[in-house]
Amino acid sequence: MRPQRNFLGVALLVPAMVLAQEPSQADELLDLSLESLLQVNVATAGWRATSLHEASASVTIFRREDLERMGLRHLHEVLNYVPGAYSARVASTGYEQRSVLRGNSGTTGGGLLVIDGQPVNSMYNVRPWGVVRNFPISMVERVEVLRGPGGARFGGGPSDEVIHVVTRQGVSAVEARWGAGGSAAAQALWHAKAGEWQVQVRVADAQEDRPRRLGVFERFGRPTPLDEKTHEETVSFDVAWRNHRVSAHQHVSDMTGYYSLNGNLSDEDAAVTDAAWLRYEGNAQGTELAWRWHVGVLEQRFVQEGTQLPRGVGPFQQDDLRLRGVLRHTVKSAGLSVQDDIGLHSLTTGIELKEGRVDRAELQSNFLQRPPFTFYGAYRPTGLDFAPVGASERVFAVFGEDQWQLSETQSVVLGLRHDRYELSGSATTPRVAWVWT
Repeated sequence: MRPQRNFLGVALLVPAMVLAQEPSQADELLDLSLESLLQVNVATAGWRATSLHEASASVTIFRREDLERMGLRHLHEVLNYVPGAYSARVASTGYEQRSVLRGNSGTTGGGLLVIDGQPVNSMYNVRPWGVVRNFPISMVERVEVLRGPGGARFGGGPSDEVIHVVTRQGVSAVEARWGAGGSAAAQALWHAKAGEWQVQVRVADAQEDRPRRLGVFERFGRPTPLDEKTHEETVSFDVAWRNHRVSAHQHVSDMTGYYSLNGNLSDEDAAVTDAAWLRYEGNAQGTELAWRWHVGVLEQRFVQEGTQLPRGVGPFQQDDLRLRGVLRHTVKSAGLSVQDDIGLHSLTTGIELKEGRVDRAELQSNFLQRPPFTFYGAYRPTGLDFAPVGASERVFAVFGEDQWQLSETQSVVLGLRHDRYELSGSATTPRVAWVWT
């Protein structure tokens, strides 16, 4: 099942604006010494961006140069280069990726994926790669991996790791690659600046064909050749003016003919994920206080198609008897934080609000499942929902953090976050760190 949009064609038709390429400020990172790299700011360890040298957590950073040198094709593979972590495909389902860190088996969601400050998996999807399976590496400027719990910073969920992806800014370019096995990718980036306004547009399209496999249902007398194909489409743009920034993003991942130990009956079995979000963030600096705020809307859509009975086994001979599930939910979020420096103390306090809602959870089939059994051919609603449509949950959080500078080489970080869940009680997460540089 393929999405109807074709961003590759759009990418290749981007006008000659990219011929006059602007140098990226981020390219300066490639020429930094080791001492200078330690001063690169990271935004994952705490509420305040700090240098890697002073970060109050174990953070691994991968620059764009590192990602290109490692030859990675999928973003989740970066975890294989993080101490104590790895990423693997879930063999039972075939279409999921699992990240494992700190001895966790990966059967539960313990990671959080953040793209340019926007948490992508939250509330309704607990695994970091459940929504965005393969974010284009060519769009990535830097990846920060926080090894360990991130609940004091991001709330409930990230008990194992936080993967923060920072996209490329200030770049105009057209890039394309081809590889063995039918893999190909293309992207176009465009940056423009006029006065205090800046615009960054990114468009990418990628596809990959994997070696043919045989399904596991030969006992039906129908060996099933599975030609697994993946198709990824990504479009995003940022508009910035002074201390304000609006970003929009959409990522569609389509996998057909995937192989799983649970068994596939058809080359048309498909799993599609679609994530889209709109986010506004701003900041203001007063005489003593620094204010930061954000408002965002995230929509996630999941579509999974599978064969219930292959052709020639059930009561109909025309075609496979197939089921399709469609799930869509929306997460709205907002936050406000205030920072103040008092003597040796750097204080940060704030609040966050989040509301999630199930908009659709529909089960469809291409046949009537009760007498009189009828073969439709096309999918029709069964009248069954596999999740309560309209169900929602609100989360309210308050937090505080104090970075206490004991000396030029030592500091202590004390933090506390309290999350109140409308349906499932509350959780309080403390944080204590000692930094010796």
